[in-house]
Order: sequence, then C-alpha cells, then structure tokens
Amino acid sequence: MELDIINNKGVQLTFENITYKVENRKYKKQLKKQAEARQRDDYEGNPGQYNQTIEKELTILKNVSGVFEKGELCALMGPSGSGKSTLLDILAERKSTGKITGKLLINGKEVGDAYKKYCSYVTQEDILLQTATVFETIKFYADLRLPGVSEEDKIKRVEQVIEDVGLTKRRDSKVGGILPGGIILKGLSGGEKRRVSIGCGLVTNPSLIFLDEPTSGLDSVTALSIMKTLLDLTKTKGCTVIVSIHQPRSQIFELFNRVMVLIKGKMIYNGSKILEHFEHLGYTCPNNMNPADFCLDTAVEIGDGDRYEEICAQWQDTWENEMINQISQLHIDIEKPKATPITYQYYILLQRAWRDFLRNQGNFFARVGTAIFTGLLFGACFANLKENSKDAQKMIGVIFFLITGLCLTPFAVISLFLSQRTLFNAERASKVYHSFPYYLATVTVESFVVFFVAIINAAICYLLARLRWDASYFFYAMMVYYFVQLLSDYLICTLANMTGASDITFAYGSGFCVIFMLFAGFFVPVQELPVSFGWLHYINPLFYSFASLMQVQFKDLELECVQPVNSTMVVPCQFQNGNEVLKYYGIDEWSRDQSFGIVILWTAFFFTTSYLALHFLNREKR
Repeated sequence: MELDIINNKGVQLTFENITYKVENRKYKKQLKKQAEARQRDDYEGNPGQYNQTIEKELTILKNVSGVFEKGELCALMGPSGSGKSTLLDILAERKSTGKITGKLLINGKEVGDAYKKYCSYVTQEDILLQTATVFETIKFYADLRLPGVSEEDKIKRVEQVIEDVGLTKRRDSKVGGILPGGIILKGLSGGEKRRVSIGCGLVTNPSLIFLDEPTSGLDSVTALSIMKTLLDLTKTKGCTVIVSIHQPRSQIFELFNRVMVLIKGKMIYNGSKILEHFEHLGYTCPNNMNPADFCLDTAVEIGDGDRYEEICAQWQDTWENEMINQISQLHIDIEKPKATPITYQYYILLQRAWRDFLRNQGNFFARVGTAIFTGLLFGACFANLKENSKDAQKMIGVIFFLITGLCLTPFAVISLFLSQRTLFNAERASKVYHSFPYYLATVTVESFVVFFVAIINAAICYLLARLRWDASYFFYAMMVYYFVQLLSDYLICTLANMTGASDITFAYGSGFCVIFMLFAGFFVPVQELPVSFGWLHYINPLFYSFASLMQVQFKDLELECVQPVNSTMVVPCQFQNGNEVLKYYGIDEWSRDQSFGIVILWTAFFFTTSYLALHFLNREKR
C-alpha cells in the first residue's frame, strides 16, 4: 500500500436529526415520589404540579442537525450541560451508551464502517505513555492505524506529522510525567503534549478531526498557538477541524470559520455570522466585549427565557428550508478500512511494553532485591538441613514459607494494569487495538519479571537449605515455584482489573492469601480439617502447590532416625521415611505431576479471569 492511497481529500460532514436518549435511573423513585405527592392534602389545590409525565428515558439531544464544510475550523459552543461534548462523541462515533437516532453523511452519503477512516478524535486529556518519545508515540499509532503501509512510508508519515504540529526540535524528547511509584520523569510541557495528542490523530491524514476542549488547562498564549496550528491544518491539508470549546479568548474566537451553538440539547445556530444572527433576534453584542463571552451569555439567556422553543423552532425551519440544500453529492470512497492483524498488534504492543519496562526499572529491581533478601534470610534460617527425622519438619517449613512468600510478593503487580488503565481505556475507545493483544503483551513482560523473582528467591533458599540434592528434583521444584508466583500474579491482576482500585485490591487479595495459607495443608493436615469447610482445600491452588513440592521432596526419601543428644533412652522417630511424612499430611495419594497439573489449570483460570475483567469491566463510558 503506497502512502498516497491514505491521503484523503477534504469532505463535507452532515448530521441530520440526531437524537440521543439515556435511561432515566431515577424513574421509579420519581414515580414513587409523585404518587406520594398525590396523596397529600395539597394535591387538590395544585394538581398540575403532580401530573407531569415522567419519562423512562432522558433526552440529551433532540433533532440536532447541521453541516461542516471542507477545510473549516468549526467551534461547537454552549454552556455546561448543553450537550456539546455528547454531540462531538456522536459525530466521532465514540458514544458507547444510550440510544442514538439520526444520520451521519459524508458528501451526502451514509458510508457505514468506512466512516471511521475519515475521522480522528483527540480527547480533552493528554493520555500518553510517559516513557515514550514524541517519535515513538506517533509511530505507535502509525504502526497500528496504517496496515499495509511499508515501514519506510510510515516513518515518512510520522516525520511529516511531527513537522506539521511543530515538534521537530522535540522529536526525541520523552513525554514525561509521574511514573508508577511516584517517580517524576521530566519531559514535554502541557502545550507540547497537546500537540503530540493532535499528532496521534493526524497520522492517518483524516478528513475530519474532532477535538474535545483542546485549550483546556493551557495558558492563553499556548492555547492560541494550538488553535493556530489547527487552522493551518485546515488550510494546508484541506481537513475539517471540529472543536468543542467553552469560553475562548477573542483572538481564538476570530479564527473559527463556523460556530454552532447548543442549548439544552437543541441547536439554535450553525453558521459563520453568529453575531448578526443574535442581533436579528434582538441581542446586540456590546463594544469591547469578547464575542465568545457574549455568545455564551446570550445562549444562557435564551435557554432560560420564554422564547427558547420559538428560537429553536425558527432554526429548525431554517435548516429544513435553506441549509439542507447545501448538502454535497460528490463521490466518496465507501470501502471499509483494513484491520490490523491481531498478531501484528501483539508485536507492536510487546515492543512498547518492553521499552517501557526497560526505561522504568524501579519496580523490577525492587522486586528482585526483595527476592534476594528474603531468599538469603530463609536460607540462613534453614541452612544445611539433613535428610533425617529431626530436620523433616524444617524441610516442610521451608517449602510452605517459600510458596506463601511467593503468594504474597505479587502485590507489587497491583499497579501493572491500574497505572495504565486510563491510557488503555483511551486507546481502546479509539479502537487503536484489541484488548487481548494488549493484555498478552503486558503479561508477557510480567511473566519475565515473575520468572526472575520466583527462581532467584526459591533457588537461593533451596540451595542454602540443601533440599533434595538432585538436578531433576531441583528443576521440577523451581518450575512449581514459578507457577505458584505466576498464578498469584494473575489472581492479583484479576482483582485489580475487577475493582479498578489499589486499596480494594489489596484488601481482597490479602483475604485470599490468608485463606490459601490456612487451607494449604501445613498448619492443619487435610484429613483433620472440619467437615463443614474442609472442602475448601480442594479449591485452594496453594494446597496443590504444597502437595506437589512435598512429593518432590519426600517421595521415597529415606530419613535417618536421629536420637536426642545426651539421652540414654531410645526415642522412636515420628517419621521413618518420606512416605510417612506424606501420609501424615494426607497428600500421599497425590502424585507430583497430578498436583502440578492442577496448579497449571489454576494458573490458566486466573490468566483467563484477569483478561475477562480487563476486557469487560471498568470500561471508559461515554
């Protein structure tokens, strides 16, 4: 696919009779309140107040229509709650809730799924990966948004976009921000981050660019600079830029070719001569007053006045009788855009995940350092154990405390998905990639970290304690320890993705760990557990981990019977061999492979639940 194929010409966007309704969640409560009011004594004197119709659905937008011409910089204005952000989301096809009716036309035609390739959306917040550079951030979007384009052409496109948004000198600068753990990474200014966000939207060379409050949070000079950049795009690229904006300064207001004004979900104006329109309605802009402030104040006054319905009806008549004739009928390509293969999405996301990991190694070194320290501490407490009846209990203690330690250390992974939840939701809402390759790329890097943490911690303790000294037993035990930490990791990820909050995840996770430890079979042998809740050990992954490792350590192991020092009496040993140990703990009927197989199944289960929680819960709702 050559680069010039993705260069779309400017288009006209028309929206007709857009109506948006949402469920009235207070419907039943309002009905009950109305029924109670009718029973009061004052109902007879004022029945009209209690006979109002209560709707099951709330109408946010009602029969809103308008047109945006090619190469225009358009402002979508209105007071808070007027519906301008809602309309912008609908025009960008990002609305995921409620009921939408009406038409979106490109050059007078409904184009279906092809609509997406003509438009791009820039959110109000600059949600970017802190450790990526300007080039890497925009290149990431090019890789996932331009399937079939050669690598050379993608790089050319990215370099052109960086030049268009005025960031050539900051090409290799990191975005910057607060990293997980509170580390501050210096990077771009607020205005420069906004330019990067705009650049991400420009990478496909869209004909329509929607921006939600692009000047929000910026100083007046930076805001004006951003808006001039957008105006230049309309002139040099022929694209149409539609901006929802609240209260721009006068210099910014003068840049707009077209202004739309919404009040209470209805359109009262759409055109280039808004001051003349308001003057015709009897509202004159005073001298030396910001026209944007005047328009907003007038809109509020109209919305609160008696002429609101009349003015809305007048504009609807104007649309139906005059402006609807402006709809273009030029040829338009309605071919559905190509999708980026899932495998390629995974490759690009894995690249980004590794790069982010290598540039933010604080979490990794903290976890590895903790693993080394606890491994040495465990090893020092249980050093040089002998295969005799005296040290058998210590061997069991080493096994149990290793698996419980590996069950607890994954709490460090709570921030793995939570720290990038906002970024993930924003990119998913923009349909940059599917959630599965994102999840797979993230857990691939995490599995690498888990491997180092688990093996370092377990190997140090295993070797110092001198547990069963044979290569086959050692490597099998390391494999079990790795999966213990991995399944615990996925459990914490599941809870984090379900709750979306670190404190709640910690509360639930610690509860699970306590239950797992209690019913692992160490404190109370499984055959001695109360019948009423003894079955819990069957759904406890730590029990199967403990059983497998006990089989590795004690199966067919001969234990020397050691007598107490300075004792003349012969004391019988509790355990003559390892099989008696297994029988005492009620795990003699479990083989190491059978138990380990169930551990793998639990790991797969938590892997799946973690993904499902990420995919279906805590979505961005617009």
